[in-house]
Parts: sequence; C-alpha cells; structure tokens
Amino acid sequence: TGTVMPIDKVTVASQIDGLLKKIYIKEGQEVKKGDLIMLIDPDPFLQRLEQAKAQLAQDMDTMKFAKIQSERYAELVRKGAAAQSDADQTSTNYKTALGKVTADTAAVEQAKIDLGYTKITAPLTGKVGGFLLNEGGVVKKSDTSLIVINQVAPIYVQFAVPEKYLAQVTAAKNAGQVPVTAQPPGGKPVQGTLTFIDNAVNQATGMIMLKGTFDNTDQSIWPGQFAAVTLTLGTQEGAIVVPPPAIQSSQDGSSVFVLQGDGTVSLRKVEVDRIVGEDCVVGKGLSDGETVITDGQILLKDGARVEVRAQP
Repeated sequence: TGTVMPIDKVTVASQIDGLLKKIYIKEGQEVKKGDLIMLIDPDPFLQRLEQAKAQLAQDMDTMKFAKIQSERYAELVRKGAAAQSDADQTSTNYKTALGKVTADTAAVEQAKIDLGYTKITAPLTGKVGGFLLNEGGVVKKSDTSLIVINQVAPIYVQFAVPEKYLAQVTAAKNAGQVPVTAQPPGGKPVQGTLTFIDNAVNQATGMIMLKGTFDNTDQSIWPGQFAAVTLTLGTQEGAIVVPPPAIQSSQDGSSVFVLQGDGTVSLRKVEVDRIVGEDCVVGKGLSDGETVITDGQILLKDGARVEVRAQP
C-alpha cells in the first residue's frame, strides 16, 4: 500500500504585514510558476517609498554642503587661515552626512523590495487548495498562511518494502528503469517509474521506503490518496505457478499433493520462490502441466485415492 504525495508542496505566506486587497485566482485552480495570485494593499508601501526618497534627497543636499565645507576648511588650514580643529569638525560632519545618505539609499531599496512583496506570485506550478485568508483579511508577516499549492503532475507515490528485497530493488534500479504500478481505490492502474530509494532501513519496522514518479497528466491520482502499488523487479519466463492454497507448510518445509494418472495423490516436497498476488511461484518440485490439490488436504495422505469433482 502506497501513499500519493506531491513532489513539491508550498504553503504561501506573506513577507510583509498588510491588508489582503485582491485574490486573482479561484480555489482549486491550476497555476503556473510566476502567476500573480494575490495582492496586498500597496498604498502604504508606496508612501513609505516616497518618504524614503524624500529623506534621501534631503540628506544628499546636506552631504553636498558638508563636503563643500570640509574641502573649504581643509584649504584654509593649508593656508594657515583656520584652525585644524575647525577642519576636523567639518570633515566629521561630511562623513556623518555621507553615512546618512548610505542609510537612506538602503532604506529606498528596502522600500522598493517591500513594495514588490505586495504582489504575491505562485512559487511553483501546481493546483491551489482552499483559501486560508479571504479578501479584506489582515496579513501578518511570515505568520499568516494564505494558500497551499501542490504539484500534482508529475507526482510521487511513496511505499515501503521489507528490507530483504533491498538488494533486488537496488540491482534492478542500477540495471535500468524499474516500473511501478499504482491503483487508487475505484480507479484504473497508472504506470510510473521507481525514482527514489531511501538511504536507511527503518529499524523499527524493517522496511525500506521507496518512491515512484508518475506523470499524472490526467490527474488520476491525488495527493493523500492510498494506492495499491506493484513494483516489478523483473520478468521470469516459464515459471511454474500454483494457487497458494495448494502449498502445505510443515517443519520439513513446503509440499503439495500432486494428482497422479491413476487417481491417487503423491505428496511432493517443493521449493517456494515467492507469492505474487494469487500465484505462488515454485522453484523446484513441480513440472508444467501437473495437477495439484487445493482443497481438502487435511483428509489426504501420500498414495490416497481421490475423486475430482467440479465446483458447484
């Protein structure tokens, strides 16, 4: 059993405080990366930008005057017409004004960045969920979740297999693409490829986690769904298979009752490779075309005579 999960999932949040003025999308809509999806009221940020620009202009004028004063007193000191302390003071005034201009320039750039944050765009291509805040709501910076976007095509199906299969899974993946089939409840099987093997076995469960990637262009599987997963590691030609009920297990191993031509049964030891669905793959002990007993074995012993009856 596997779980369908998005390859990428983002909970969209704002990087500024403000009022959610406009939502440009509908719930459940598909969006592309970079699409404008929401707008936070930009007016307060436009005002802050203009204030920052005005402060920068004012401090630049102050800096220019301080620079002229500093250069003038430096020249007077060289001519012996002014005290060095006066030149030092004007030089300090210029450096202070220059620092304010630098800070103002940074404030203008930050105001531009904040204004840009009023336009919220889709960080990835995917399908949006329900709105977590509606138009007119107050947005708190990095604290208010606005919407969740899931990437649904392509998509992952995550599942786990016992660690005893790890070597086979790794070998198959190293040899090439390993097909994965996932069938959601009530849906049709979809085909994908094994793309991820976890880097450690879960010691608590003895399982290794895997992921298959599915194109899912028709969106036949959905995030959060459960799906029956089949991982095909290879194809065995000419395998001998019997129904699992035919296998008898004991301390001596596995065995089956085989129908003989004279109407008796023979108890025969077999080696079971694996059970796949409704098929039990037998490695040794049986030949193609032999008939095995699948019901009533508790009444049988080696050499017993049986009567084959059709099922009612």
